[in-house]
Amino acid sequence: MKKFLFAAMAATVCLTSCSNDNDEVVKVESDTQLKVNPSIGLMTRAAKSAWSANDQLGVFVTTGTINSAYEGIASNLNVPFTYNGSTWTSARIPLTNNAATIFAYYPYVSSVTDGTAMAVESTSQTDYLYGTGKSTATVLSQNVDIEMKHALSQVLFKMKLGNYTGGAGNLTKVVISNENGGTALNSTGTLNIPAGTVATATPQNLDLTASQTIQATESSFSAIVMPVSALASATILKVTFTIDGEEFHHFFKAGTVWEQGYRNIYSFNLNDNGLEIGGGDNGNGGGVTIEPWTDDDEGTITLVPKV
Repeated sequence: MKKFLFAAMAATVCLTSCSNDNDEVVKVESDTQLKVNPSIGLMTRAAKSAWSANDQLGVFVTTGTINSAYEGIASNLNVPFTYNGSTWTSARIPLTNNAATIFAYYPYVSSVTDGTAMAVESTSQTDYLYGTGKSTATVLSQNVDIEMKHALSQVLFKMKLGNYTGGAGNLTKVVISNENGGTALNSTGTLNIPAGTVATATPQNLDLTASQTIQATESSFSAIVMPVSALASATILKVTFTIDGEEFHHFFKAGTVWEQGYRNIYSFNLNDNGLEIGGGDNGNGGGVTIEPWTDDDEGTITLVPKV
């Protein structure tokens, strides 16, 4: 059967390329072009929960190293693939018997030239995704599945009223900030797509808006953040909630880590004398839970950048 397939392919190539000895362009049949199938699984269903029409991936078709173009064709690096509602389409990328290793990221940016140092940031609250093909692609195996993962981290604040009598409980602003000379929180960085690592730079606070009312039943507010390494002390990173025009603060404890691909859940009770952390899902009363970045809780509101 394999001999028959190769013979048929050879005949097809001869029919399309040998009819004119002066024609140096080899026509490639449409079924030999690359097809990608990126998935958003349970580990990547949060800010981006499903593909939508006109979503675009950036795809690197390579020899195995992300900046090494497949078949030496420079245009095979950072190819936009567009979702039409059912499949992903792109300019035709012909495949040969040589194996192509596929890397991908979301969302597509035309200016990306180095897959080991792609610019990322948290200010816009973009949920950057990245992935590597589960198999290589060749002329005999054009379909490549790609599991997309989160490049950044997420914080999720769960809040409910305790013995609070200060107003309606209107939350209007959330600021995560470096304090007392701390530099743990960054606003920009670079993503190494094959390694799946983020190098951070530019320490900066994250200023977000909200328009929600905290009630006796728990509400959740989520934000995308750059990864944070273990805090050296408990006085260098804090979150400030503006509720009914008043500020309520919480400092994150020493050793806190916001790891890439994970979400960090903080549960608070709002009382007249401030915020009390407690009642977390981890069952130890600490009010802090760390888990893989899974599907958002029903009713979770994503915080947006301050305008």
